[in-house]
Amino acid sequence: MIPGARLPSERTLAAAHSVSRASVRQALQALQGQDLIETRHGGGSRCFNLLQAHLDLPSRVPTVVPCSLR
Repeated sequence: MIPGARLPSERTLAAAHSVSRASVRQALQALQGQDLIETRHGGGSRCFNLLQAHLDLPSRVPTVVPCSLR
């Protein structure tokens, strides 16, 4: 899924996977607990951008110190 994309509703997910809404709710809570999605009451659930933290890291290029010839 695209970061920030809205997930389908609990009812839609439950019907698509032939499970109860309680099971979907439990799965969404587990994903939220792992900081994979954000859930807002009445606002649905959205995916986090999991790659953004990696993209924001400064590039670390190792410094190479030349060896002196003896």
